[in-house]
Amino acid sequence: MSQKYFSNFPLINYNDSATRNIILKSQFFKSVIDTIGAFYTYVVRDGERPDTIAFDYYGHSDYTWIVYFSNSIIDPYFEWPMDNFQFEEFVVKKYGSIPAAMEEIVYYVYNSSVNPDDPEYEYNLSYKMDTITYDYKVANDPSFQVNLWTAKNAYDYELEKNDDNRNIRLLDSTYLSQINREISNIFKN
Repeated sequence: MSQKYFSNFPLINYNDSATRNIILKSQFFKSVIDTIGAFYTYVVRDGERPDTIAFDYYGHSDYTWIVYFSNSIIDPYFEWPMDNFQFEEFVVKKYGSIPAAMEEIVYYVYNSSVNPDDPEYEYNLSYKMDTITYDYKVANDPSFQVNLWTAKNAYDYELEKNDDNRNIRLLDSTYLSQINREISNIFKN
């Protein structure tokens, strides 16, 4: 039996109306979160929604909240992957146009073509430098090696973030009854 998440919240009187007290917070059952193998990795395909994933995987769209909770998603508008059309609309709204986003540099990354035998190779691959620091070093540090840095434009940055949002975790469906019981107990106490 599916359980709607907000049905667990107690009713309170607010402005002379009975309403759910959504201010209360809850957590997944600690032992489930810490259980190795409790989650499956899943890659969200273009256009898939959390409610359809919940329906396909858990058997009911009422479990959409478990998809969100399993991935610590608070803002489904910006933390859920956008399809291609939504993504392009987002980029145009934020940067004015796609070409403008491709021209705007947001940071620089250490060039991955540097010698992999260098003991700091892995660390350097993850190193980012903001544009202000980069411009300062170019102007004021004669030893700064520009060829070791690659510009990351806004379009690629936003695309990478969107693609990262595609990698989610799904709670193993065998834990549904345990989660339903625990959520009910949290709100009853």
